[in-house]
Amino acid sequence: MLIYLILLLIIVCVVVCLVSLNARNKYAQQLQEITEQQTQVTENFSSLQQQCTALKERVQVLEAIVTDKGFSVEQEISNL
Repeated sequence: MLIYLILLLIIVCVVVCLVSLNARNKYAQQLQEITEQQTQVTENFSSLQQQCTALKERVQVLEAIVTDKGFSVEQEISNL
């Protein structure tokens, strides 16, 4: 009878170990996927920041052109 209890205990321990290993692998895979997604989001954010900086520079140039006194005169000549 004692031998059956020992075998049952061993089987339970093996099953618990297998279940915990399976869960650990599952969580490790999910963590890897999340890390990859975070890397992709970071790259996209960096790209958007660069685009925003470039657009700000272009707007500054356009503002300088539009506020230039020669622009309004040239615009009036073009309208004639």
